[in-house]
Amino acid sequence: DYNLKFSVVNGSIPTGLTVSSDGIVAGTIIEDNNEINEFTLEVTDGITVLHQKFSLRVIHNTSPVWSTASGFITSTFADNEVNIQLSSYDREADSITYTLASGSLPDGLVLTGDGLITGIVGNEVDQGTYSFSVKAVDQFNNSTSRNFKIGIVNNPPFWAIPEGIVGVYEVEDTVVLDL
Repeated sequence: DYNLKFSVVNGSIPTGLTVSSDGIVAGTIIEDNNEINEFTLEVTDGITVLHQKFSLRVIHNTSPVWSTASGFITSTFADNEVNIQLSSYDREADSITYTLASGSLPDGLVLTGDGLITGIVGNEVDQGTYSFSVKAVDQFNNSTSRNFKIGIVNNPPFWAIPEGIVGVYEVEDTVVLDL
């Protein structure tokens, strides 16, 4: 049975970590200096002394950053197909998931986890402005939200019959055209 003792002899370990005399580096890092912390540990059995250099890098994991501008992202009609890709990026290249944080999308539209607002606007959707907030969350649960709006406007008028000659009539014929 060896009686080994460990200690830091040069440099410093990140704030919040400790090295126990039996060689366990443990704790909760409480400071993010975004630097490489270099230190030398010594281990001895009372006769032999060994040194080894180590390094730990502590980074500050940040929230995703929105690329899609806030505010109106589209105006559309009932029964129209919508495909809008919301976008954000993560400085640490963490994966990002999107969720509806508040408000609601017009009936027929959904927000997928990868940030796509998709679907066909329902034909009974009230015209107006639909306000909602989307949260972008990275894999470490850092998040940021952004407010968006989708406008629903009246369907545009259209002609029920095609352009051109709609019939041939004689004088005194009764004409009824349902345009």
